[in-house]
Amino acid sequence: MKVEQLEEQRLQLQKKKDKVSICLAIVTLPIVIAGLWGMSKGHDFSLFLAGLAVAGAFWVYYKQVTKPFKKLLGEVKAGFIQDFMDKMHPDVIYDYQFEEKRGYELAKRIDFDYFGDSNEEDVLEGDLNGTKFYISELELTKRSNKKTITVFKGLIVNMIIPKKNFPESKIDTDRSGFLNFFNRYELDEESDIHYSTSDGDQFDEQLRVLLPFIKSIRGQSERVRVYADQEELTVVLDTDMKFMDNPKIGINNTFDNPVYADNLSRDLNTMLYMVEALSKDLSESEVEERLKLKALEYANRKA
Repeated sequence: MKVEQLEEQRLQLQKKKDKVSICLAIVTLPIVIAGLWGMSKGHDFSLFLAGLAVAGAFWVYYKQVTKPFKKLLGEVKAGFIQDFMDKMHPDVIYDYQFEEKRGYELAKRIDFDYFGDSNEEDVLEGDLNGTKFYISELELTKRSNKKTITVFKGLIVNMIIPKKNFPESKIDTDRSGFLNFFNRYELDEESDIHYSTSDGDQFDEQLRVLLPFIKSIRGQSERVRVYADQEELTVVLDTDMKFMDNPKIGINNTFDNPVYADNLSRDLNTMLYMVEALSKDLSESEVEERLKLKALEYANRKA
């Protein structure tokens, strides 16, 4: 479905939102006022009824407005992604899902601090030149002293690259000094990036290709981590950057936003080129040069 058609549906849903909000306020507000008055007279049960009315109002709003808008927004993103793939990566086999898939299971294999719950959205999974990739926006949380604490919030890019045999390695851009406290990481002074590896020669040969990508995205991320072992490689970006929500689109914002489409395409282009570079065994210098060319190519195609 075209953006213009989805935009028309958004406008209709926006009108519905205003009507639903007014109706819920008319029904709920008197009940809440009555409940507070009843509580002041010692009728505690009236407060329970008021709370029930508020909860019911939120539920109705979610079913009538929030949930339909999420579905609509997912269709918009899918359309933008399809348009980008058709122009920039026509040979990529992919699947986009607006809601959670397997990010929780993937996060369990990474050395995050303990977490109990996860919230995942905007999952892009596919195959590029035989390399399986999985990109998602993920938030991990835990409960402590009746509070919800965020353990991780950002992006995860997981790759399975056939015929690769990465040495067990970790790369980290953390600059706090904590990484070297236990002498577990070495510092590459040229890139100002910490790493640990089971084989230094194989690290230089197979994993230094990642450094240009890390340099290009570290400005948008508080911390970048890479985990590599055999044919699997995972890149973790601690960031508030919204992978497919930049800028965030609400029900009152038009879908026909060229800035949104441009940012989404740029971020996808960078992530997929990282997958492509690793699958083709490019050198670090080749990646640095081709990152510049890719940016120019994308700008020309967009024009």
